[in-house]
Amino acid sequence: MLLQLLITRNSDSDFQAVTCDLDSRLVLGRDLASPARLEGLGVSRDHFALVSEAGSVLVEDLSSNGTFVNGSRLPARSPLPLKTGDVIEIPGYKIEMNWGSGQSEAVAPHPVVSSAANRLQLPLSVQELLASLTVWEWLLMAAILCSLILIVTYLNS
Repeated sequence: MLLQLLITRNSDSDFQAVTCDLDSRLVLGRDLASPARLEGLGVSRDHFALVSEAGSVLVEDLSSNGTFVNGSRLPARSPLPLKTGDVIEIPGYKIEMNWGSGQSEAVAPHPVVSSAANRLQLPLSVQELLASLTVWEWLLMAAILCSLILIVTYLNS
C-alpha cells in the first residue's frame, strides 16, 4: 500500500511530501532508518509506527512524549486505525496521512532541513548522525573524550 505523508514542521511551516510503501510496518522518528527523519527534542528515535493490517492502516505510539491523532492522544503501544486525511501530531510536527483513492494531489517535496545542518556543511551522513544524537549521547561522548585526554596526559607524564 502506498502512503503519502504530508509533513509540516510547526516552527516554520516548512513541509515535505514523502511517499512510502507500507508492506507491514514502518517506524518514523529521529532514527536514520526512518523514511522521513523528524528532528527535535521531543521526537523519539522510534516515535510512532504505521502498520498495515488487512487493508487498513494503524498507528501505534512508541514514544514517551506522546503521539496524537486528530487532536486526541494515543494510548501507548495500542494501535489505532487511521482514515485517509487523518492528522498525526508529534512534538514539532503535523503529518497528514493519505492513501488509496482518497489520496490528495501530489505535492512537490520540500525537504525539512535544519539550519544547523546548513551552517556546518558536513557530508549528509555525518549531519544525519549528529542530528540523531540525544543529549545523553552527547554527554556520554564528552565523558569518553575527557577520559581519553586524562589517560593520554597520565601516560605522557
